[in-house]
Amino acid sequence: MENTDCPICNSKQTKRIFDDTLLKCQNCEHGWANLQLDHAYLQDLYAENYFKGEEYADYLADKEILQLNFAKRVNQIKKQHLALHNTLEIGCAYGFFFETLKKCYPNTHYEGYDISQDAIQYANQHYGPHFSAENYLEVSLTQTYDAVFMWDVIEHLSDPGAFLAKAQKECKPGGPRRFFSQGTKGMQTRCAALPYYRRLWRALASPSRQKMADDPSANTPPLFY
Repeated sequence: MENTDCPICNSKQTKRIFDDTLLKCQNCEHGWANLQLDHAYLQDLYAENYFKGEEYADYLADKEILQLNFAKRVNQIKKQHLALHNTLEIGCAYGFFFETLKKCYPNTHYEGYDISQDAIQYANQHYGPHFSAENYLEVSLTQTYDAVFMWDVIEHLSDPGAFLAKAQKECKPGGPRRFFSQGTKGMQTRCAALPYYRRLWRALASPSRQKMADDPSANTPPLFY
């Protein structure tokens, strides 16, 4: 039997949205695709084709645009005058955020994790051995971090609660946890629910995007949660 309980607050008050492509909790407003995907399946899903031709037309070709967005986020972090000696990124892909972060924080000790072995191989070849394709949930880290970053990652996780709980433990008390994610209330997502746009942006139906996290306080910047 299909389990429709909310994976975040365990509420049974859920409803189907976007032509049954997602479930949404009526209590906490979390949205998700009710898919049970194991780690091996996800590794195959996030192979090189995912970044070139499937979810992205060409992720590497979009490097400049991606890093413009990363630079805006780093600049917001700089305004808080944070000392980032040790940083952790979950879902680091090809390492573009690392390269951007290093320009402002050249001495930070960085570790990045991603499920895509192709992306990790590229990152290690171009930016040094700071990246790993190990399952983050199974890695025993021996230090804590000044900041943890997750950019456009939450919606791809089968168990976001487990990732957030582990990241919380490994972030120093008072340290920032930063994530950005597309929510169900965003214009892009609402357009994607329309038949014409759905063929152009397949996030709602794709098993790669399993969660859509809405911040109830819609007036706060989505970077800081």
